[in-house]
Amino acid sequence: MDSDFYKELPDFDIDGLLRHAVAEVLTHEDPQRFLAWLQRAFSTYFCFDAPILADETVLRSMTTTLGRAIWNAIPLPGNNFCPKILPQPERGRPCLCGSGHTYSRCCGRLQNTVEIESTALWPLVLDHVPEQTRKRAVRSGRVPVEVIINVANEFQDNGHSKKAAVLLELLFEGDIDTPDEAHDFALNALCNCYDDLGYIRKKMKLLQRMIETLPRSPLRAGAWQRLSAIHMDEDDIPAAWNAFHIAQRDDPDSLGIGVLELQLLVADNKIEQARQRAKFWVRRFRKLGYADDVPPMDHLLGMAKDPLDAMTDIGMSITGGAGERLQVWLERVTDRALPRYEIGTERQHLVTSRRELYTAFGDHLRQMGVSRTQSDASVARINLTALDSNPQLRSRLILRQSPDKHGDLDSANAVVGQVLVPPQHVSALSQRWREVFPLGKPLSVLDEAFGSEYAWELHVEEAWSTFLAEHPQAFDSLDILDDLATALMQHPQFGAQWLDHILLAPVLNRAHNIVAESLVSRRDAKLIWGFTENRPILRSLARLALLHTRMDEEFESEQLMQWLLALNPEDNHGFRRYVMNGLLRRGENEMALALSARFPDDDQIETCWGRVLALYRLGKTEHATLALIAALSLLPKVLRQITHERVRKPRMDAVGLQVNDDQQAWIYHQAMRQVWKSTPGVMAWLKTTAKSIHQGMQT
Repeated sequence: MDSDFYKELPDFDIDGLLRHAVAEVLTHEDPQRFLAWLQRAFSTYFCFDAPILADETVLRSMTTTLGRAIWNAIPLPGNNFCPKILPQPERGRPCLCGSGHTYSRCCGRLQNTVEIESTALWPLVLDHVPEQTRKRAVRSGRVPVEVIINVANEFQDNGHSKKAAVLLELLFEGDIDTPDEAHDFALNALCNCYDDLGYIRKKMKLLQRMIETLPRSPLRAGAWQRLSAIHMDEDDIPAAWNAFHIAQRDDPDSLGIGVLELQLLVADNKIEQARQRAKFWVRRFRKLGYADDVPPMDHLLGMAKDPLDAMTDIGMSITGGAGERLQVWLERVTDRALPRYEIGTERQHLVTSRRELYTAFGDHLRQMGVSRTQSDASVARINLTALDSNPQLRSRLILRQSPDKHGDLDSANAVVGQVLVPPQHVSALSQRWREVFPLGKPLSVLDEAFGSEYAWELHVEEAWSTFLAEHPQAFDSLDILDDLATALMQHPQFGAQWLDHILLAPVLNRAHNIVAESLVSRRDAKLIWGFTENRPILRSLARLALLHTRMDEEFESEQLMQWLLALNPEDNHGFRRYVMNGLLRRGENEMALALSARFPDDDQIETCWGRVLALYRLGKTEHATLALIAALSLLPKVLRQITHERVRKPRMDAVGLQVNDDQQAWIYHQAMRQVWKSTPGVMAWLKTTAKSIHQGMQT
């Protein structure tokens, strides 16, 4: 509306009037009926009795002028979605308001005019008409793409993603004459709707069609950018970079290109390079005329200053501030001195009877965070026959020694182990922490918390964050640090680089430093997994090792894994696989052989087949042949993966990998085939020896 007079009307509901006016017009598409309706209804859109309502002549003129402007702007379905212009009467013609006077002596004397653009009313038209009429309007090509996007976004914001997707899909039917930036925005909006609806295949099919059928254009560049982001989410960084470079060639001056490159650099852990490239993009876009306060220029400026901090701001805003309190607390406590834990010993009793099996299994579950009700239900489902026939499983269930119940235990029937004993103030604090923190300990070596509680609901996060803020000494508790890492595994942005660096790394590094400080004079200490007190420690170190891997800090990761193998010789987390591969890559064959000797009956591909390679490299071909016989009997599919350069990738199971299947063999091929190939003579020896073994088995 382009009139100061109408803009300054006191408390006038122009939005409500326009919405109802469009509905009235589309009901009959008759200008005279519409103007008559508006004359009757106009005064109801004032929130109180305005002085202007007392002057009937002025009010009638205002209504007619506004009504004609509205009518002339509405795209009418009955007129092929074009307005039917109601012209201004000539000076001597009767006025439209129905007063009986000529236009020049009636409404023509009102100097204020009103102008309304059709683009302002298109959203109201599309929202009012039936779906089939809406589709016909979009297919007519008369609806501006920007309007369609805005209407679809409103549908999506109101929880109608399917309705939004149906509307946006119409823009991508058949050939696209002008694959411009507006269509690129529409493509992003449609992909977002598909994500809401879980239509992943449909999204990928759409993107593939865009990149295969379109000429070089902003729209095709947008499709490549979206594919790059998808590859980045899947942690396929090489494919993400490839898609990015194609998108950059298609539309080198796109703001989105600059942002995407920085996201890729951060995901690739190239933080300093991201900072320098951000400075480049800021200079480039300033030359193109973009103001610093135009999104995403403000983001680029933040990246130029501190990439991780900028990514943190975005990640926090996306999740409604989840983690902000934890970040503030970590910054506050980062300089606390390390506490000193003492090494203590614990005695545990091996299970020998069915009664003890029940008790031990229930205790075992409750120590891992399972409620008594759930643990009792699980105990009731124990298959005692299976346990009776499996002494190895039975021996792993251990019952905490309680002197008042068990008295003196037979030393032959007890396990003695080392644990780290926290300072007294830390123990007391950890017990109080349990009252505010909702998550149970993960089951076994899993990272996810046991149960259905969620740590990042607003009132839940506020409770445990307030506890932390009031108790900086919580940074001294290995138990609390373990819980914080478990909570971060639930964070909506878990896996993002900013969360790894800003939140997770300080928590896990603190746990590592406390353990290292406490064991500085006891590098021979053993903190075995079987003792529940050790699990927060071992879990934190294991998580830190995997974090180093995600950050491409392979040396730090392997060093930590080797320490874990020394601390917990049973290697419950299976890190011997990664250590074995690393030793063989560096040619440390004696150490690789020694590691495999610790697990002589291991069914891990890396240990079983790594033993074969280590023995061959050390010239112990007879022993290597015996190891190969064992490897072939246990994991025969690996042989083809090692000896063939090109192998077909099997369909990967989203649930998990099973020992002996094609998936694990293919993964081993990807990781270690080149290591085998680089060993002179091993391929020929493998093929010849495997053939002889096979022939021997047949005879």
